[in-house]
Amino acid sequence: MRATEILFEEHRRIRSLLDCLSKLILISNQGGGFDVGAAEELFDLFEAFADGSHQEKEETCLFPRLRMRASGKEASVLEKLVNEHAEDRVGLAGLRSKLQVALLGDVAMKREFLSDADTYVAMQRNHMKAENTVAFPMAERILSAQDDRALIEEFDRLDGTSPGAVKHLDERVVTLCQRLGVPVVPGRPGQAAGGAG
Repeated sequence: MRATEILFEEHRRIRSLLDCLSKLILISNQGGGFDVGAAEELFDLFEAFADGSHQEKEETCLFPRLRMRASGKEASVLEKLVNEHAEDRVGLAGLRSKLQVALLGDVAMKREFLSDADTYVAMQRNHMKAENTVAFPMAERILSAQDDRALIEEFDRLDGTSPGAVKHLDERVVTLCQRLGVPVVPGRPGQAAGGAG
C-alpha cells in the first residue's frame, strides 16, 4: 500500500465523521433532540484524528517531501492546503465552543452553531477533494519508491507503537455511525469506517 492510499483511507473515516455531523444538523433542524454524547464523541474524533494525527501526517511528512520536488504552481497548491488545515482547526474549536453555549439553552447560538457546522462540513469535503484529486496524484507522480517507504515509516511512527490503535479508531467511528444511523462504507481490512473520500 502506498502512503497516499493510507491518507485516502483516512479520508474515508473523516467522510464518515462529516456524515455524522450532517446527520446531527439534520435531526436538529427537523426539530429533533440533540445527542450530546454523540456530539462530544464526534468532536473528540475530529480533534484527535482529522485535525490531529491525519493532518500531522500531511503537514510534517507528505507535504514537506512534496515541496522539495514540486514546481512553483504545485508548491502554491500545497501551501493553500496547509493554510486550510489551520483554518479547519480554528473552525472546529469555534464550533465546539458554540455548541457548549447552545447546549446551555442559547437558541441564537444553536442556530449559529448549526449554520457554521454546515459550512464546516462543506469546507472539509472540498478540502479532501482537493487533496484526493490534486495533492495525492502529485505525490504519486513526483515521489520515488524510497520516498514512499520513508513516508509509511513516518506514518507508523506517528500512529504509535500500539498495533490496535487504528482498529480502535475504526471501531469508534463505526460505533458513532451506528448510533446516528449513518451508513458505514467498508474501507480496506482494518479500516472499516468511511465513505468515498
